[in-house]
Amino acid sequence: MQTKTEKEMRKMKVVLCCGGEGCAEVVFAADGVEIGEAKLTAAEWNLLVDKIRSGELKKIESA
Repeated sequence: MQTKTEKEMRKMKVVLCCGGEGCAEVVFAADGVEIGEAKLTAAEWNLLVDKIRSGELKKIESA
């Protein structure tokens, strides 16, 4: 059974912009997640989230 948050994530769309044009979108679909042109399965997305939360993936410091 899906939680309310999981159901909301399935129809969510986030635009990633840093002030430029051609911004990437993160689109959540029933079968996975699309980030720009990259497509992740739900399992791959969950692994990415786990790596961010654990600190294995961090922000990139700009020069």
